[in-house]
Amino acid sequence: MYGNCIHCGAPVQSELKKCPYCGCEYENKQVSFSAKFNDSASTGVLVIGNEEIQVYIGDIIVQSQTEHYVNAKGQFCQMKTKHRKFSLIEK
Repeated sequence: MYGNCIHCGAPVQSELKKCPYCGCEYENKQVSFSAKFNDSASTGVLVIGNEEIQVYIGDIIVQSQTEHYVNAKGQFCQMKTKHRKFSLIEK
């Protein structure tokens, strides 16, 4: 199981006691952050370590992009991506 370091955000195996990237020490239950949102009200709970923060989503910007590249076989390919940028505002 993987989570994210509460100090630097790096992906970390949850059974570790120390982040291999920044060296931050923590208990297993502190190794992640998560969020759950209500679709209709744009409200939710952001959980960082043991702390639960009531938030709502502010501005939402969705950008679609098509990126072109050449793969290892020399074939011309395209990849469609969607980037979502939003603000979380603490209640």
